[in-house]
Amino acid sequence: MIRGFPRARLLCVVVGPAAVLAAVGLTGPGLAAAAGGRLSQGSTSGSQLRQLSSIRAPVGAAAFGARVAATRDVIVVGTVWRSRRRLGAYVYVRRSDGSFGRSPTARLTVNFRGADDLQSVAISGNTIVIGDPLADVGANAGQGAAYVFARPKGGWHSELQTAVLTAGTTGTRFGWAVGVSANTIVATSDQTLADGPGAGLSVSYVYQKPAGGWRSTKPVASLTAAGNSGTSAGVSVAINATTIAVGQPLAGKIDVYARPSGGWRSTGPSAVLTSRSDPARDEVGQTVAMNANTIAASTLIRGRHPGYRYSAIDVFTRPGNGWRSQHPSATLTARHQNEGDDFGFSLAMSSSMILAGGPDGKVDGEESGSAYVFDRPAGGWSDEHESQRLSATRPRPGGAFGHAVAIAGQNNIIGAPTFNRGQGAAYVFGH
Repeated sequence: MIRGFPRARLLCVVVGPAAVLAAVGLTGPGLAAAAGGRLSQGSTSGSQLRQLSSIRAPVGAAAFGARVAATRDVIVVGTVWRSRRRLGAYVYVRRSDGSFGRSPTARLTVNFRGADDLQSVAISGNTIVIGDPLADVGANAGQGAAYVFARPKGGWHSELQTAVLTAGTTGTRFGWAVGVSANTIVATSDQTLADGPGAGLSVSYVYQKPAGGWRSTKPVASLTAAGNSGTSAGVSVAINATTIAVGQPLAGKIDVYARPSGGWRSTGPSAVLTSRSDPARDEVGQTVAMNANTIAASTLIRGRHPGYRYSAIDVFTRPGNGWRSQHPSATLTARHQNEGDDFGFSLAMSSSMILAGGPDGKVDGEESGSAYVFDRPAGGWSDEHESQRLSATRPRPGGAFGHAVAIAGQNNIIGAPTFNRGQGAAYVFGH
């Protein structure tokens, strides 16, 4: 569910810690071990970001900004429409003056009888994917689906999906998280409620674009989790040209898959990433992001005292000879994180920045939400606190600012899906 909305009718909460605590002077048990010693205050070499504009939900939209994705010049904002309970997204294309307007370029509408739940959104180049893990496929309740939208030759315009991808059976919850890179789409599943021989196993499915363009097709590969025990679930995913990373927080790890030289095929992970404090207790991979040879993941860390938990962003850097099982090379924490902020609920990454959302963060004493900016130091990622904490120019209590985040070139995009009585909004930050 998303705050204030019934479960499964709009969204189910897939990521984000429930209770956290970590701040300078209030570190508590376990923080020093997780952070690995002294923390820097974060790079401030660039000028401070400021809110450039806010994009309000178009008429009839709800939960606008619950999921956002972006490329350098395109923003995708997931939404549902109250009338007929349809799912979809709005597309905003950067204008000639470099800004993003408040009016959408296109409306993408899911037209599928069993559609139910807007859970994830991804974009790469000319392809947009929406994940719906609660979709009913024929007689299979909750099998899940992913809806693919392809950009027409003349540019984005309002359209229905080009293809529907699915796999598994009843309760597979395919599409819990989706990712796309060029001509490759990956969709995770949570099969803890599935029927049949695959029940309880975590499997991610890889699809390649057919020669004639995206259409409903079968996966080319099934990626199985390491040590599948029936308790793991792929709740987050990131992909680039050669690597797929799947967050398995209930199992305390991130599975990393390297593309074989002949292309994707069914396989297990080539590396497993875990926290450096207590891999058996820490929930690594609540969210995951990737840029080139670096993976960032939010981690819910359980302290030595009962009930004490806080959140951090673990950063993993690929060794020169390829990914191997390892602990993070750096851990990022919020300077003024309070219990219940949900720091790391959402995550985005570029070559020089990590952006983390905290949708329950307090601003002026009210839970209106925050986003945290971490700038990469010149020498590479190291243990540090944020360089800037972002909030809306006019914060709204309960707006869930930071529920979703994305990076579009030099702009940061932050979703607030419960703003204005659940209509939602998206905010654009820049210099």
